[in-house]
Amino acid sequence: MSITEYRNRFADLNARLRRARFNNDTEAILVIEAELDRILDAYNSQTGGQ
Repeated sequence: MSITEYRNRFADLNARLRRARFNNDTEAILVIEAELDRILDAYNSQTGGQ
C-alpha cells in the first residue's frame, strides 16, 4: 500500500471507531482496533518500523 492508502485506511477506521464508541458497540470496537493493529503492523513492516 502507498502512504496515501494507509492514511485513507486509518482515517476510515478512526471514523468507524468513533462511531462504534459513540454507540457503545464493544464488539465493533474490538474488531476495528484489531484491524488498526494489523494495518499498523503492515505499515511498520513496509517502512522498516521507522
